[in-house]
Amino acid sequence: IATALNNSAMTETACGETVADDTYVKLAVYVSSAGVVTYKIDDAAPTTTAAFTFDSGDYVTPFFSFLAAGDAGVLTLRELEHGRQ
Repeated sequence: IATALNNSAMTETACGETVADDTYVKLAVYVSSAGVVTYKIDDAAPTTTAAFTFDSGDYVTPFFSFLAAGDAGVLTLRELEHGRQ
């Protein structure tokens, strides 16, 4: 989980989950009307999470980014859904 608010330094949080090769995983990020963020992996809260709340009036743009070192293998994005919570 990577977070940054108002041009501050990015904070990275390892969620404690490991995804095996050749498996599907569902990653979800929910933002409430109050700006509170909730993260889910396969519909469950991750082992470790990061508390984050957007400021009032912030615009939120959904996106997906994949970073890897060494042999990254193949990544297939099957679906990207967004909307209001």
